[in-house]
Amino acid sequence: MAAPLTAVGATTAQARPEDPARETLRAGDGWGSAGAGTTGGADAAGDMVFTVTTKAELISALERAGDEPVIITVRGTIDMNTGPDGAALTCEDYADPAWDLEAYLEEYDPAHYDGDPEGPLEDARDRSHQAQLNSIQLDLPSNLTLIGEDDARLIGVSLILRGENIIVRNLELTGMENCFPQRNQDGWVSEGFDVVGLIGAKNVWLDHLTIDGPYRAGEPKETIFGDVVHRVDGLLDITNQADLVTVSWSTIRNGSTSVLIGNSDSKPEDEGKLRVTFHHNRFENLAERAPRVRYGAVHVYNNLFVIPDAEHFVYSWGVGVNSKLWIEDNAVRAVDGVAPAELVHAWGGTEVHIGATRFNGQDVDPLAAYNEVAVDALVEYPGPAPTLYGHRHPLPAVEPVVRAKAGAHGLSR
Repeated sequence: MAAPLTAVGATTAQARPEDPARETLRAGDGWGSAGAGTTGGADAAGDMVFTVTTKAELISALERAGDEPVIITVRGTIDMNTGPDGAALTCEDYADPAWDLEAYLEEYDPAHYDGDPEGPLEDARDRSHQAQLNSIQLDLPSNLTLIGEDDARLIGVSLILRGENIIVRNLELTGMENCFPQRNQDGWVSEGFDVVGLIGAKNVWLDHLTIDGPYRAGEPKETIFGDVVHRVDGLLDITNQADLVTVSWSTIRNGSTSVLIGNSDSKPEDEGKLRVTFHHNRFENLAERAPRVRYGAVHVYNNLFVIPDAEHFVYSWGVGVNSKLWIEDNAVRAVDGVAPAELVHAWGGTEVHIGATRFNGQDVDPLAAYNEVAVDALVEYPGPAPTLYGHRHPLPAVEPVVRAKAGAHGLSR
């Protein structure tokens, strides 16, 4: 049972113009401002405003939330990989009694096993996997503002958004590494271990976040059977007809399969949804998917892409099936060994718009560079062009302003 929680009194919860917990997404600021707009918990009554400092208090506040507006402020560091007594949990704490890693590796060694695993050992792995996921995953309700105070952090967390009208701001979010990844025909995967996942959510504003993965530049990757072991899934996945999302002034870093919009080539129901704006974000040390898009109309402008590890890097902008990517006024800072043509990769899509791009201080045309070396060229996406912009900086200002202001704890910068 979650710990008792006391709401902030009505007197201390009065809205102030300078109170970021009451701030709403401004009209015209990306796709998240369309439709009904995104106000989160701005209208929360005094008894629906909470400040939390522990996992138990955070869970209790979320349980108190219904469909009415709610504000939850996180203070300090909350570790989701803890038990009811606050003690840290280990892989052994989550492990099913029938789990045996050595036996699993022997059973599903690709030298003699083909396809997805089945049988008692896989069932034990799945139960262990789910026990760990149940401990760290938080489902955020509709009409919520979840905001960090000062240097607030949620570590070992998976935030899942399924509702409508949700704001998450000013938090450092670090994902939990899965103790029980699955060995399947695609390699080692950790299904569900997204740091932030939007599953059918609508009207969402993600702002001044730092979303951190486990893959540090220059460090060797864990491998088994010659494949990289993915103990975190996506850093930010937007799927299942999620729609009207603005991601602004955030840092997303140290990921492999990093930012995914649309999770299948065969989901025509996603057509007309998955409308997302990314602006003034810092995408750093992401191997791929920054973002990869299927079906969605996605606007990517005034972002900084930092590529510090040529060996780790695969691509940034993934042009998937029926995607409508409009990319403009972005800056790239890359190490030697990374070329502008590598910024783009075609995943079944045929058209993309890539406007002004500054690569290591020089103006480049990534689409033309890609088409010079690609087997199947991409053509110019004719639009319609985006119309919903927040503040827009001229290209020379993008790198310095994003370096200075993007990420958690930057609301006052």
